[in-house]
Amino acid sequence: MADREIRFAIRVRGADSTDVTFTDVNDAKTKIEFNNLWDWTIGAPGFTLEDSDKRLVITWVFDESQEDEMRFVNDKVRITRWQFNSTQSYFESAECNYKVGGQIITS
Repeated sequence: MADREIRFAIRVRGADSTDVTFTDVNDAKTKIEFNNLWDWTIGAPGFTLEDSDKRLVITWVFDESQEDEMRFVNDKVRITRWQFNSTQSYFESAECNYKVGGQIITS
């Protein structure tokens, strides 16, 4: 049962300094330009658009046996910052929200 998740949000700043609006999740992924260090095979990452399609939210889902994998992803995102090839892409905040056993924890 998946009872652990990490959730964080990414935006892209346009040339006029406003956030870019995405047409769909694939458009967001293309414009964000994730570098090759991102490992999408760990856990079960899911993607949604929020805030009038200006925010890509990634929710990484893990089951109880994947605590080490969850910690690994959390550390890569927060500490070593898996990066973007686009200098216009940015994490909406430095926080990475995660859920353990249904309880939301902000790190």
